[in-house]
Amino acid sequence: MRVLGISTIVIIGLAAMAAAAAAGCGSNESTCEELGSCPPATGQDASSEQDGAAGAEGGQDADGGIDGDASKTDADTGPDADGETGTDAEAEADAPEEPACDTSKSPSEQPCLIDDPYGVFVSPSGADSGSCGAKGAPCKTLGTAIGRAKAEGKRLYACGDGGTYAEQVTIDATLDGLKLYGGFKCSDWSYDAAAKAKVKPSAAGLALSVKGLTTGLLVEDFGFEAMDGANAGDSSIAAIVEGSAGVVLRRVTVQAGAGVKGADGTPGVKGADGDAAGAEQNGKPASCTNPPAAQLGGSWDNSSACGSLGGLGGTAAKNGNGGSGNPGTPDTHVSPPGVDNKGDGSATIGENASSGKAGSNADSGEVGTAASSAGGFSVAGYSPAGGGSGVDGYPGQGGGGGGASKAAATCIGASGGAGGMGGCGGTKGTGGGGGGASVALIAWQSAVTLDGCTLLSAKGGDGGNGAPGGDGGIGKPGGTGGTALGTMGTGGPGGQGGNGGPGGSGAGGTGGPSYALVYKGDAPVQGTNTLTPGQGGTKGTGAQVPMFAKAPDGSDGLSAGSHQQP
Repeated sequence: MRVLGISTIVIIGLAAMAAAAAAGCGSNESTCEELGSCPPATGQDASSEQDGAAGAEGGQDADGGIDGDASKTDADTGPDADGETGTDAEAEADAPEEPACDTSKSPSEQPCLIDDPYGVFVSPSGADSGSCGAKGAPCKTLGTAIGRAKAEGKRLYACGDGGTYAEQVTIDATLDGLKLYGGFKCSDWSYDAAAKAKVKPSAAGLALSVKGLTTGLLVEDFGFEAMDGANAGDSSIAAIVEGSAGVVLRRVTVQAGAGVKGADGTPGVKGADGDAAGAEQNGKPASCTNPPAAQLGGSWDNSSACGSLGGLGGTAAKNGNGGSGNPGTPDTHVSPPGVDNKGDGSATIGENASSGKAGSNADSGEVGTAASSAGGFSVAGYSPAGGGSGVDGYPGQGGGGGGASKAAATCIGASGGAGGMGGCGGTKGTGGGGGGASVALIAWQSAVTLDGCTLLSAKGGDGGNGAPGGDGGIGKPGGTGGTALGTMGTGGPGGQGGNGGPGGSGAGGTGGPSYALVYKGDAPVQGTNTLTPGQGGTKGTGAQVPMFAKAPDGSDGLSAGSHQQP
C-alpha cells in the first residue's frame, strides 16, 4: 500500500481549489450539473468521487495517505473483521520485520546473540552436568562448557563478576574454530566490559595453552593469570600459543606471576686427609746380625683413593752405600710442580741419610664458568641460565722417601722411611641456578592478533649464588727412618705429604628475565595494546674459597615489553 505524505495532500487540495476557482470565475458556461445534463456515472467515476470526498474530508485514504490507485475505495477505511481499521491492518502488514541476529558480530555489538540458540553459558556458580549450558542453567567449568560448545557448534559465553575459574584452559586441534566470549554479568547476562571472565589456575603452570590450530580461535573479554612459579628456578608463564593460525585475542588481560629464585649452589666437601704412616712405612734398623743382602725401605701398598702416593724409602745394602728414596707423586697440578723430593742415601760411614722432602701442595680446582647473559625460550617454556660449577681440587704430592745409610763391613745400614701421603682435593662447589622468567604470553611460530589487550609480567627470579669448593685434605708425615747401629748412621724419614687443593667454587646464576611478550617467527599483529614488563631478576654471586680464586657472578635478568627469540 503506497502512503502519500502530507505535502502531497496539500498540493492536490490546492490544485483542486484552483481548478474550482477557475471553473467558477473564469468561465460563463454552465456546468452539466447546473444543467442537469451530466451522463450517468461509471464505477470508476463513482470511485473517484468517493475518493475525492474522502480527500475533501480528511485528505487521506485508508492507509493514512493519498492513494493514486483509482480502484481504491473508502471501504479500506472501515473497520475490519477483528475490529481494526483497514489503516491499522495494512500498517501492521507493511511494518518492517525485526532484523535477524548478525552472527558475524560480537555479543557486545549484538545483544540478541546472548541467547541459548547461539551460545553455551558458563558461570563460576553454575553446575556441570550432561545438560548444562543454557542461559538459565550454566555450566560451572570452562572445560565442560568448551566441550559442549564445540559439540553443539556454538559460542561460549562466560560471566565474569561471580568469581574466578580455577582451571587451565587448553585449546588443541580438536577444539579448532571456537569463539570464547567473556564480559557478562552473572546476574542477568548483560554485557559489561568490566566483567571479564577471570581464569586463574589453582596450581602453578599455564593459564591458557593453544596448540595446533588451523582455523583459529577468538577470545574476547577474558583475563588469564598465572601463579608464581613453585620451585627454585621455575618460571611463571601465563599463556603459550604454539604452531597455530588465526588466533585473535581482543580485550584480553594476560598476567604472569613472578619467576622463582634459582637454587644456590651446593658447597664442596673437604678432601680426605692423607693416610697416617704405620710400621710398614717405617725404615728398618741397621744390623750386623745375620744381615740380609738388601733391606728395603718403608713403602705403601697402593696409592690413595685420590692418587697421592708417598715415595719409597731408600734401600740399604750389605757392606754398601745407602740407596736414595723415591719422589712422591703426583708432581702435576701441584705448586711447585715437578719437584724431585726424594731423600739421598749416605755414602759415608757414620753419616745419616737424608730425609725425604715434603710434597708440594695441590692446586685448587678451577672455578665455574660464568653463566650466559640470558637463558633460552622454547615451546616448553624457559631454560634458566645457571652458573658453572667448579672443578674438584687436586691431590697433594706424596712426601719423598728417606734415604738409607751406608753399611759397615759385614753389616747392613738403616733403610729410609716412606714418604707421607698427600691430602685429597676438596670437591667442587656447584654454580647457582638461573632465576625463572616471568612472561605473560609466548607466541611460538603462530599467527596471533592482539587487539586492545593488556600483557603484564612480574619480577624475574633472582639468580642463585654459587657455592665454594671444599677445602683440601691435609698431607701426613712420612714413615720414620731406620735406627743407627754403632758407627752406621740412621735412615732418612719420609717427607710430609702435600695438602690437597680446595675444590673450585661455583659461579652465580643469571637473573630471570621479565617480558610481557615473547615470540618466535612472525611478530603478533597488534592494535592498541599495553605491554608492561616487570623487573629482571638480580644476578647471583660467584663464590670464593679464601686465598683462592673467586668464581664469576651471574648477570642481571633482562626486561622488555617484547622479546624475539632467535
